[in-house]
Amino acid sequence: MINHTSDSASSGPGGVPVACADVGADLLAFFRDELLPDERASVISHLDGGCTECRAALEGMRALEVLMSSFELPTAEPSPELSARLSASIRTPVGDPGHREAPAPRHTPLSTRRSGDAG
Repeated sequence: MINHTSDSASSGPGGVPVACADVGADLLAFFRDELLPDERASVISHLDGGCTECRAALEGMRALEVLMSSFELPTAEPSPELSARLSASIRTPVGDPGHREAPAPRHTPLSTRRSGDAG
């Protein structure tokens, strides 16, 4: 959410003022094109009304998207040993001598804790 110190407001659909605080909550959804038509119209009206802070926030989102799209994330492949162990554990039926149980959890599940216990 965008918190502005100014009280920039513009008229939305029907002449109802749209303040930065109202638009701030919708700005990311506007950027992602996730708003309903009337919500989108309110944000556009606010931006067209000259709110430099919301315009700057929107431009920041666009710049971040461009920057993030330029990164190439590495792909990770499991080692052959890990693949073999996983495949073997999937194929080994419970009760078979080669089957190993999953390790016990390191914490106490919430449903079994008594009041005052630390987890």
